[in-house]
Amino acid sequence: MFNIKYMFSLSTSLKLIPLTATVCCALFTVCAWSYGPFKTPATAYIKSGDSVLLNQEISARRGSKIYIQFGQVLPSTEVEQAKPFCYFHLYRDPSVIDTEASLVAGGFEIVKTINHYDFGSLHGARLQLASRALQPSPRGWVTQYASEKIIITRLKLKSADQPEVIELSCGIWAVLNERNHLSIDEIRTALGDVVTLELELE
Repeated sequence: MFNIKYMFSLSTSLKLIPLTATVCCALFTVCAWSYGPFKTPATAYIKSGDSVLLNQEISARRGSKIYIQFGQVLPSTEVEQAKPFCYFHLYRDPSVIDTEASLVAGGFEIVKTINHYDFGSLHGARLQLASRALQPSPRGWVTQYASEKIIITRLKLKSADQPEVIELSCGIWAVLNERNHLSIDEIRTALGDVVTLELELE
């Protein structure tokens, strides 16, 4: 004799399977599309032989990096790292590292482009190690604690007039699941009128 209650339960369960699959699929889709932006990295357009034009004299009070964000030259302490920023990296002798660093207007040849990741923290927050990515936490397996990095695009530079300039680097502090490397528009927004990129592919 058939167990009517069992058959009803089985029938109900079978009907719920497609519904459950649909709900899971919808949730996965929402999660998959909840990150961004994932735009074409600037290095798809910037190639060796292109040029970086510094349109004005810029300086920093000390150190070896001169930061630019939103078209303004800023001290490193005022840079909003969670938004696109750039900096010129200079080679400086340790004996003068605590004096003013400055560059005059001029052109630089791009000799190499590199997409890179630096470990980082935001506004003095404690540095989190990548190994945390494989450890569970109250927020889940993939968390900001596991992925806080500076996503960097490095443009290696060469100039006969200012040979101390090593590179122009542009980046953003982010969780790697949120986005990829800066787009060409994001870099140009960070540089503003201070620096012009002359690219053959555009």
